[in-house]
Formats: sequence, C-alpha cells, structure tokens
Amino acid sequence: MSRFSDIRKKLAAGLGQMRNFDAEHFLVPHHPPVRWLLLGLLVLIADQFTKLLVLYYLRPYERIDLLPVLNITLLFNKGAAFSMLAGANGWQQWLFVLLALVFSAAIMVWLRRLPARGQAWLAAGLALILGGALGNAVDRVWHGHVIDFIQVHWHSTWYFPTFNLADSAITIGAIIAAADALFHKHPADGADK
Repeated sequence: MSRFSDIRKKLAAGLGQMRNFDAEHFLVPHHPPVRWLLLGLLVLIADQFTKLLVLYYLRPYERIDLLPVLNITLLFNKGAAFSMLAGANGWQQWLFVLLALVFSAAIMVWLRRLPARGQAWLAAGLALILGGALGNAVDRVWHGHVIDFIQVHWHSTWYFPTFNLADSAITIGAIIAAADALFHKHPADGADK
C-alpha cells in the first residue's frame, strides 16, 4: 500500500506544480514580449517551407491521403478565408496584402506596448497571428494567390475548406488571444505604477 501512496503523493505534487506553471518564465525568462516576434518568424518560415514542398511535389488538385479524414491537396486561393472575393478580377490580392501589412504593424505595436511580464499567452497569440498573416501576404505578392494544401473531410462527402499552416497559426493565435482576454486576470492599469 505504501508504494501506491507514494505514487499518489508524487502525482498530486506534480499536478500542484502544473497549476502554478508560469509559461512566460519557462519559455522566455526576463525577456519582453517583443521577443515573441521570433515565434512569428518561425511560423512564417515553416509556412513558406511547407508551401514550397507542396509546390515541388504535387500538381494542382493532386491528392495524397494521409488519414481517413485528412488529405494533402494543392489548391490556389485568390480570395480570403473560405475563398471570399476569389472571383474578383485581381484587385483583392493587393487589398489583402495591404490589410495584412496594416494588421501586422498594429500587432507589432501592440507587442511592443505589452508589459515585460504577465502577458505570455497574449503575446504568443499575437505572434502566431502575425506570422500567419505575413505568410499568406508573401504568397499573394510572390504567387498572386495563397497556396492551400491541408484538406480535412468526413467520409469523402463533406470537405472543410482547404487551408495551410499560416491559416492554422492565425486561428490558433486568435483562440489564444480570445481565451486570454476572457480568462486571464490582468492587473488594474494603475496597479503596476
């Protein structure tokens, strides 16, 4: 019985440590949130690298089945999310590039103004959004469209719109930022002074 008691105590102690886990101190101790720009850069590089791989190995609409619900399929999207404005005559490409640059500049200013501690989740979310937005903007400038290749489906009857790593980073970043806004208790503005 004492062996199980020791295991139970160790598990309880481990769970207690997880509750007190400080992600910001663990990942970037004593660095301001501007350092999160490296995460955005990593997303941008990973996004562009995977798109180059797909362009090199696949022809448009060629499909590689990875899982019963997941394919790799090379598609091109001239529009925004869910192919919005894809049928326009080309002006939308530069509108989306301009929007990506404006949002990226705003995110960089926001990151710069965050306090050095206590905002790791928000900074991570913003960095993911930044990297994803710039990844798709690079596609629009370089190729004239966004390269999508991740296709999720259900029994080959229902297909979610095809997406890429940049889209995934934007979505995950938005979820993290929203969760931070909803659940993280930020100190009052005057409390830090």
